[in-house]
Amino acid sequence: MSALSDHIEKLLSKLASSRLHPPSLDVRIIEPHGLKDGKYHVRREELHTISEYETRFDEVLRSGSSWVNVHCEGTYDNYLIVSVTFNSKERCVDTPSVMIGGPARIVLDRGWSSDPLLVVE
Repeated sequence: MSALSDHIEKLLSKLASSRLHPPSLDVRIIEPHGLKDGKYHVRREELHTISEYETRFDEVLRSGSSWVNVHCEGTYDNYLIVSVTFNSKERCVDTPSVMIGGPARIVLDRGWSSDPLLVVE
């Protein structure tokens, strides 16, 4: 199992143990870069399958950042959106702390919709 698959599995297990059941388990990964109007903006082609993003995730883990966030952002177009964020300017550790979280209350209040946090262009 790849590092990314392992962390996605941990995220899904955390959701299940919190009695949170997303309407889709068809995961797409995004690597957002900054907020615009309080939302992440990504292009549709930046929605990656787990297998498409595995190599990049390994690069992120080796980037030197002290932390990596793997966060459930909600659903978009029947996909469960998971963001991967990290400090791209930091180069200080060999093994980062990977934190798993989400989704935000506003996403759950809107039936898992990622619309309050994400714009796919």
